[in-house]
Parts: sequence; structure tokens; C-alpha cells
Amino acid sequence: MCALLLVTACSAGPSQGERQAASDAAASQVESVADQVVAEFVRTYPDSEFALEPAGSSGYQHWSDCDNLVPPADGPSNVQWIARRSLVVEPQQETFSLLAPVVEAMQADGWATVTAPADPDHVVVLERDGYALTIGGDLEVDEGRVSKVGLDLVSPCMAAPDGLGA
Repeated sequence: MCALLLVTACSAGPSQGERQAASDAAASQVESVADQVVAEFVRTYPDSEFALEPAGSSGYQHWSDCDNLVPPADGPSNVQWIARRSLVVEPQQETFSLLAPVVEAMQADGWATVTAPADPDHVVVLERDGYALTIGGDLEVDEGRVSKVGLDLVSPCMAAPDGLGA
């Protein structure tokens, strides 16, 4: 009878506290790394201005259901955290060429390149510890719109803590 109780306890999965701690850590990590990438652009290009869009925001961060397009009413089972930053670049310029030094800095910090900087989608994808970082830029100047650099950082999927989506 004792062995049966141990098997049942082991198969229950992470506790609410463990799920909450993992979710909080992932949310903090995506925000921190996204802000690190923004700071790297600012440090690398002191003669350019990088403004978060929309103006006055600190970027966009949210969780996403890993299993369903629309989370069930009682909340998701598995989630990942996503941080998005859209930077308006002044002066107006082609911005894809700005990526290489920032990508190199991220590689020096342990990020591995998944797609090469010459990718036809004008993005570079890097990965570290299950997190995926996508950085993209404009291939040409379009006089009708602002120049931008965008980045998305996505955490690995994890068991969702209770209360998300409720």
C-alpha cells in the first residue's frame, strides 16, 4: 500500500507553488532579456534614437496557451511567456544591418543562432535554455513609414499556475 501512495504522489505533477514560481521566473526572464536587447541597441548605436512603440510603453508582455488557440474557460494547462518590443529608429534608415552587432553580443552571452542573419525573412532567431529570441529589421527605407527594429522573446512551455485566464 505504501508503494501505491508513492506512485500516486509522484505522478501528480508540480505543485501550485512550483507552477507559480516557474511561471514568475519565465515572465521575469523574458522581460529582462527583452530589455537587455533594447539596451544593447542603444549602447551599440549612440547616434541613433530607439523609442518603444507605442510611445510611452515599456513593451508588451503576456502569456500564451501552448495547447489551444483560445484558452478554455477554466484556464490553460500549459503556457509560455512572450515579451515583444517594437522600436522606432531615428534617423530613418534601413535597420536590418543594425542587427549583426546586437546578435554578436547575444551570442557572446550564450545565445546560439538558429537562423542566419541572411535569412530571407529579415529576422535572426537565437535560442538559449529553451527560450527563443527573434530580432528583425527593415531591409529598406520606406518614405511612407517609420524605421523599426522588432524583437520577440518566447519562453519554453510550462505547466500553468492556477488563475491564469480566469
